[in-house]
Amino acid sequence: MEIHDEGLLRLFFQSTRDPGAAVAIERLAGEQIAAHEQRLAQYQALVASGLLRPGTPRRATLEAGLRLEQLMIDFWREVGAGRD
Repeated sequence: MEIHDEGLLRLFFQSTRDPGAAVAIERLAGEQIAAHEQRLAQYQALVASGLLRPGTPRRATLEAGLRLEQLMIDFWREVGAGRD
């Protein structure tokens, strides 16, 4: 599986030697939480619309997206709290 995520890339290259690194990482985490929450809300709206019936390949793909977005929200909350 490949993950192309700008936030993870930015986190990877974040310098820990910079005196403001903790603040920068906390800010990045906040930005990423907001972005993933927005995407999660969009996916939840698709579920609520009833357009994608349970048991179909498209709905299964959507379910994976829902789980991935929630996972990323949880991850960034931990990073933002300094518990990576």
